[in-house]
Amino acid sequence: MQMTIHYNRGEIQACREVQSAGLRIILVAFAAWGLLLTSLFAMPVDRWLHLSISRHLAQLALYLLGMQIMCGMILGFFAGNYMVFGEAHRGTHLNNANQFLGVLAMAAMVLMRMPFAVMRLRKWS
Repeated sequence: MQMTIHYNRGEIQACREVQSAGLRIILVAFAAWGLLLTSLFAMPVDRWLHLSISRHLAQLALYLLGMQIMCGMILGFFAGNYMVFGEAHRGTHLNNANQFLGVLAMAAMVLMRMPFAVMRLRKWS
C-alpha cells in the first residue's frame, strides 16, 4: 500500500525504495525458511507419517512442499506489484500463466510416472 501511495504522489524514488526493501525482506525470509526446512533431513518423517516410501524421498517431498510456499510468496510479490501501477490484470495474467503451465507440467509427469518428490520440483519453475 505504501508503494501505491508513493507512486500516485509521483514519488517514484520512494516507491522503488519501498519495493526494494520488500524484495530484500522476502528473499531473506526465503533463505531462512530454506535453512529451517533442511532440518527435515534429520527427522524420520517416513515413520512419523507411516509412509511406504523411502525416508529420503519423504524428506525431499516435504522440503519441496515447504519451499513451494515461499516460491508462491515471491511470485505473489511480483504479481502484486502490478496493482501499484494500476495494472492488476497483468499480475493476474502472470499468476494464471504460472498455474496453467504447472498443471501441464504435472500432467506430463504423471503420464511419465515420476515419483512424487520429483513432481514437486515443477512448482519451482
